[in-house]
Amino acid sequence: MRHALAKLVSRHFEDTHPGLWLERYAKLDLGEGKVPNDRRPELMDAVCGIQVPGVYRAAFKRWRAALQSRALTVEVQADARILLGHGNPAPLGVGLTLHPTYGVPFLPATALKGVLNHFLATHLGAEAGSPWAGVEYDQGRPSQAPGRFHLALFGAPAIGEDDPGERGRVVFEDALYVPGSASPAGSDLPLAPDVLTPHQAEYYRGAAAEPIDWDDPVPVQFVTVRPHARFLLGITPVEPDDADWAELALRYLLDALSVRGIGGKTAAGYGRLSVPTGGKVRHPERASAAGSDARDRLAAEVQRVLASEGKLGAFAAVDWEGLWAAIPAGERGAASKAFEPIFKHAKFRKEKDPLGRVSALPGFIR
Repeated sequence: MRHALAKLVSRHFEDTHPGLWLERYAKLDLGEGKVPNDRRPELMDAVCGIQVPGVYRAAFKRWRAALQSRALTVEVQADARILLGHGNPAPLGVGLTLHPTYGVPFLPATALKGVLNHFLATHLGAEAGSPWAGVEYDQGRPSQAPGRFHLALFGAPAIGEDDPGERGRVVFEDALYVPGSASPAGSDLPLAPDVLTPHQAEYYRGAAAEPIDWDDPVPVQFVTVRPHARFLLGITPVEPDDADWAELALRYLLDALSVRGIGGKTAAGYGRLSVPTGGKVRHPERASAAGSDARDRLAAEVQRVLASEGKLGAFAAVDWEGLWAAIPAGERGAASKAFEPIFKHAKFRKEKDPLGRVSALPGFIR
């Protein structure tokens, strides 16, 4: 009966979300709040047998096009298993970070930013006064600004009442899984089962003064990201003049991922990623003159709509389709940022689905 659940999932729920099986559908022991040991192999077979859904492949294609229009990008490949989010609450006792919408593995921007921050602090920012030195804290509050290199990459919180703080000059993007990269042709299974078997459980629990050889091994089964899975890294310069900072951030991030890794069990070799043979950093295409003019017209219309104080009539009167069609396809990812002030406008947000009522909208925001 071990493989019954796995067959059911693969046959009837090809586009299901692995995270739902791990966190919602799992049959728990109500006393311990975890999946009993005898049920774990069946659950893990089911989760690791779920194919990447077709809707994700389409979403990734759109994401890649948008990201490459504005960011420095490069694919990285897992040299070993990845165990990111192992401390998350989970029925198996060991968590795993999966995309909240699509259920595929990904590397959150916050995790990548943290890895780089720690790497730079360890290797370059240890000395006081170093341009790589991070923010110093006193009793949990920021007390001293970081060095100028650290400030450019990560920004700084407010230090004192009159200091508004400063944002960094680059944006760390989520690194999404590259469909089809983790499995042989004909399948797309980025997750794989793993097991850890401590042999001195009593010692690690503090019940024994020293490790002993006659303790019973206690296997711990969990889910990891399969080796050779690839992810699309992206670093976006906030302004065109920040391109050099984006290149610097990406170069050191690649060093950090290959040397230190990401996630848990890095001391055992997990979490290492590197640029595969033949891979290279891709720079965003320079904006064309026609694209710049079209984006300027789009931005002007957005400002005019905002000046109307949230009136839907002003929004509906704009030929959004015509403005959008004038922007070259390769530059639309960057141009889409022009709509952010409308999405954030207080009066537009109070309306019930104001954008959905307007038929003449660019397809990417419908």
